[in-house]
Amino acid sequence: MNYYCIYLFAIIFSILTINSYTQEVKKSSEIEVVQGKKYYIHTVQKGETLYSIAKAYEVSMDAIAYENPDVFQGIKPEQKLKIPILATPFEKKEHEVQKGETLYGIAKKYNTTIEEIVQLNPDVIKGIKPGQLLMIPVRTVASADYQQPKNVVEQKNIPSANVTKHIVKKGETIYGICKLYNIEQEKLYEWNPSLKQVNLQVGQELLIYATPKSNELNTKTTKETENIDTNIKQNSTTIKAIEAIDCQKAIQTKTIKVAILLPLQNDFAILEEEESSTDPNIKLSPKSYLEFYEGFLLAIDSIRKSGTNIELWQYEIKRDSSKVIQLLNDKNLQNADLIIGPFHENIFEMVASWAESKQIPVINPVMPSNKALYNCSNVIQLNTTLNSQIEQFARYMASFDSLNMIIVHTNSNEDIQILTIYKKHYIESYTDNFKSKLPSLKEINYHQSGQEGLEKLLHRNKINIVFIPSQSQVFVINLMTKLNELTKSYRIILCYMPTWKKFENNIELEHLFNLNTHAFQPFYIDYNRPEVNNFVRFYRFYFKTDPSRLSFLGFDAGIYFLSMIKNYGKSFYSCINHCDAKTLSSNFYFEKVGKNGGYENKGLFILRYDNVENNLLLSNIVHDKFIQPLFMPSIEVRKLPKY
Repeated sequence: MNYYCIYLFAIIFSILTINSYTQEVKKSSEIEVVQGKKYYIHTVQKGETLYSIAKAYEVSMDAIAYENPDVFQGIKPEQKLKIPILATPFEKKEHEVQKGETLYGIAKKYNTTIEEIVQLNPDVIKGIKPGQLLMIPVRTVASADYQQPKNVVEQKNIPSANVTKHIVKKGETIYGICKLYNIEQEKLYEWNPSLKQVNLQVGQELLIYATPKSNELNTKTTKETENIDTNIKQNSTTIKAIEAIDCQKAIQTKTIKVAILLPLQNDFAILEEEESSTDPNIKLSPKSYLEFYEGFLLAIDSIRKSGTNIELWQYEIKRDSSKVIQLLNDKNLQNADLIIGPFHENIFEMVASWAESKQIPVINPVMPSNKALYNCSNVIQLNTTLNSQIEQFARYMASFDSLNMIIVHTNSNEDIQILTIYKKHYIESYTDNFKSKLPSLKEINYHQSGQEGLEKLLHRNKINIVFIPSQSQVFVINLMTKLNELTKSYRIILCYMPTWKKFENNIELEHLFNLNTHAFQPFYIDYNRPEVNNFVRFYRFYFKTDPSRLSFLGFDAGIYFLSMIKNYGKSFYSCINHCDAKTLSSNFYFEKVGKNGGYENKGLFILRYDNVENNLLLSNIVHDKFIQPLFMPSIEVRKLPKY
């Protein structure tokens, strides 16, 4: 099994086993020199955990795990652990990488760590290859005396009055805690040096030396700090007011540091299970990552022309968690104002969680859903989940009061799930819009009632909206053919599900126009817009090819969020919908997901196949409101041509 997979499991396991009560660890005075490297020899006592030991010695848990592989199986009383003394001086030695060698093996060979090798050789984050020369730290022992690390402050310089012990709760971040106590992040690190080596953990105890002047709310008793959630709720009105005022004041950031994590060397790979993606509007194809990157570069060029300096770091990244761990030690990445990617779900969660502790916003450009969206407050998802698309489309249709709404399903679990979401939001929105009316909403199991049952539900004097939640190609195309025949007698609008994109080449285009089909999607390119045509010209000039949908999205992501940081800094979340940048294929509108989650784009385009103009036209854009005036096309029963 991959070393780092085991390592991550061990670290996660150790974190989960931290109790609310953790025995205070007494530091060992026993020092041992092993192959020129100094260690404390710590004997584990009952009640001690890997976290508490790391905290006592002011080292990271991964440093202990690296030197003591047995901790992968857990620790137990009387077990001997080697704790590396970080202050040991070292000399640099040149090492030529041999075929088959790994960073882990090289680090073990020289009794050092991967982190230290990366610090001396930043390029290794892109991987190593035979013949490459690396600088390796080799330790020699000049003294057995332990020197305190420079980042550890003397507690005597910290005032003893007004001390609050804050117990870290699930979902809390460094940023949130500092905001809660009205203190600078540097102060929190100064008062709690272990934070620099051990990331914030649930149950961790932090010392807060806040004075009544800086924070009168939370300097009274420890009991009050245990009711922080209540205090936040009580002050939510004030916080919102401050955020609204801040959005009116642009700060004009002069330099923006951006990191983009892309597998450019794997251009011809397609993301797994792309066919089952909930957003088929963006279909990754060969060179998709490169196309996104090229669009992003044009956005950077545009921002630079406005007088803002952009520092860009591009990292080659694949689905290798061990290399991601190395990458997170890169100083440029740690100082970034914005991270774009990565594009793979498993490592995106890892990067997003790490970036949250650093207060760095992370953009999820393509994936339609990711666990990190619900768990990390710094995640911004550009794509829109299928559920959110259905919710927004239902709100749009519920804005018209005289439609005959019919849902046709097959009673499959997938159909029922989508049907339930659509019905819920349609009825809620219709009731809000037309309080004195009841919605004309009907549903039918087509397998039971057939075409005859469906025809009985159609209304000759109203526009009939037919919503089909099925994802079955055979069922959808057959039903569409039968509905096309019914347009000779009834006025019908068919709702086009995003998942039908998988088999759109098999759908008769004529049927879509005859059925006055309405589609909904989070991305749409209008080639009649001058801005779009200008982008196409520039893209062709620089890259000698036409831009793809990913190229447009890369530009939109860049122009929108670089403008946000330019105007509001990297803590722009409260102003996330206050950007006036001209996007090309998106009309972003972000909503926060849950209490601890990030932000999902819910801006949705409503398109219609117009039978009069014989073209696909934009009907509206849905945010929390409708961007354009409500419009339902005038539909007539289809008349057959005379011969």
